[in-house]
Amino acid sequence: MPAWFDELAEFLRIQSISADPARAGEVKEAGEWVCGQVRSAGGQCELVDWHGAPLAIGEVRASRDPERAPTVLCYGHFDVQPPDPLDLWESPPFEPEIRGEYLYARGVADDKGQLYMLLCAARELAQAGELPVNVRFACDGEEESGGHSIVDFLAADEQGADAAVIFDSGMVARDRPAFDIATRGIAYFHVTLRSGERDLHSGLYGGAALNAAHALMRTLSGVVAVNGRLTEPLRQPLRDQAGQNVGGARRRKADDQADRPGRIVQRRGDVGKAGRSGGARGAGKLQETAAAKLHGASRRHFSLCAQDALHMAERGTTLHLGCDCRKRQSAAKAHSWTQAATATAARWRAARPRPAP
Repeated sequence: MPAWFDELAEFLRIQSISADPARAGEVKEAGEWVCGQVRSAGGQCELVDWHGAPLAIGEVRASRDPERAPTVLCYGHFDVQPPDPLDLWESPPFEPEIRGEYLYARGVADDKGQLYMLLCAARELAQAGELPVNVRFACDGEEESGGHSIVDFLAADEQGADAAVIFDSGMVARDRPAFDIATRGIAYFHVTLRSGERDLHSGLYGGAALNAAHALMRTLSGVVAVNGRLTEPLRQPLRDQAGQNVGGARRRKADDQADRPGRIVQRRGDVGKAGRSGGARGAGKLQETAAAKLHGASRRHFSLCAQDALHMAERGTTLHLGCDCRKRQSAAKAHSWTQAATATAARWRAARPRPAP
């Protein structure tokens, strides 16, 4: 059996299922295990109760001159998904087993195995006196259940870091890990639509009374991208923002180039000794490219906070649209989303037939 197996297996046997309230004690046990690993590397770590959610927060200092060494922040989560359905497992999910070249257990690839490697790397380098950076660990126990504790903690954290590592990704191929430079995050919604004050018999009122399912589909269709392109009310605020970003970047680039010896730069059109940049046409193309990138990201990142949620009430019809999201974007984007939904609902209401008095 490999030398690392017993140590990692101890971690994997902890049934830290964050979605199961009955396993809350084991989630904390897994967090304490992480703290113990940081301490074994000569660092300090404690399990912090962050508004009811456990966080393992610690640091292993650089071997030499830690006050001047850069700091790397490492993130991992010590909770796991439920193992159901159990009949699909060839071995018990919380009893690690090596078969061939692979280790099988719940959490071994998401995310206990990766977190264990980060902990071991810091420990081995520290014990050898060769750890070149300060390594901070900020790990949570509710990643698999959509918690916000680690996000809120980092937003309030004042210590910071020079770089961050999230070792929770895939492999391009064997022995070739993927190096992700950005993540899309996740957005999910709780939607409640009421089309009447009480249930109505479909045999008597079907076709005449407003169908809530139809109203919901018609309303949401206004904010869904068609063939990869967002609706115009959603595109315009992002296009404006992209233009501001591109304009600022071009001005900064021109300012930097003006300071270089032997380079002549005309601010207007950005044409210099090195050649033509394309002027306004090039800026427009770049602007559209930047806008397109923002569109693709915002579609998955937008967040409707409680105060930005859509509330509409008209003649007994109520639509409530709320959202919870790991990535919170600006209120302007949220409002543009709600405005598009509101406009669609208004068009639908105006077009729907009215029953005769």
